Amino acid sequence: MDKKSLTFTVSKKVADMFSLATALTEKDENEVFEELVRRYATETLQRMNAEPCEPPQESDFVAPKSMSYYEPTCKAEKKVPLWARRLNQINAQIIRAYFYTEQGGIASRRKMREFFVQANPDKSIAQFECNLSSMCTDKSNAHGHIFDCYGDEVHIANVAYNVLLAHKQMFTR
Repeated sequence: MDKKSLTFTVSKKVADMFSLATALTEKDENEVFEELVRRYATETLQRMNAEPCEPPQESDFVAPKSMSYYEPTCKAEKKVPLWARRLNQINAQIIRAYFYTEQGGIASRRKMREFFVQANPDKSIAQFECNLSSMCTDKSNAHGHIFDCYGDEVHIANVAYNVLLAHKQMFTR
């Protein structure tokens, strides 16, 4: 089994209590800690209605066209595959919120915002709104024309439709 080393800082009192408890029970500190982390992660993911998954492999990504010399024609074709690889980014979380809240190709901006804030308690509504607005145009410093917004309705923009659907599975893992 692959192992990864993590480093955490806890108070001296908590560290001493943990060492004493594992010594008294004659359990390996690493095994106890791994069990605690696994339980926390599982409970948190269940509460957030998310499923643990393997990190994406390069082969999971779909190229917009089969030609090796293909050059993307719009920002969406360049950025969506990047966001699918980096699901912790705000734009990836907004796309994820769209897929989890859409019905019949339309998502409610309000429901997307609620999903986003619930899944990202460290992010603000202002961050969501700013990034979503930047995902509705291809102009200058915008993030790419991913969505079209009409009041509370959010639709996938025509230019982003194929690339978003090609990567949908990555965003809904």
